[in-house]
Amino acid sequence: MEKIKVLVISNDQDGVGYYRMNSPYLSLNDPDIEVRFLSNTDFSFKFDEETLKEFKVIIYHKGIPFRQQHEVDNFTYVVNKYNIKIVFEIDDHWILDSSHINYAQ
Repeated sequence: MEKIKVLVISNDQDGVGYYRMNSPYLSLNDPDIEVRFLSNTDFSFKFDEETLKEFKVIIYHKGIPFRQQHEVDNFTYVVNKYNIKIVFEIDDHWILDSSHINYAQ
């Protein structure tokens, strides 16, 4: 069986980045899953077809650190072409009731 390759894009190494992204995927102990981490300080990562096509799943939070518009366009094209699954970690989602101080916002 071919390994499932997962790309985890984490824009910070504390808070959400650590507890929701890094820690869970660093703890993943499955021989059939290979995880690669990308942070916003990794300027060597290329958002090109040759690099992205190897991943079956891409997980991110806050945003993906594209440097140029053509990377965004290419990312969309490759994700669709190879049917790569995208997971957007939204941290928490709250539905506030009308008694909450931030309800009107």
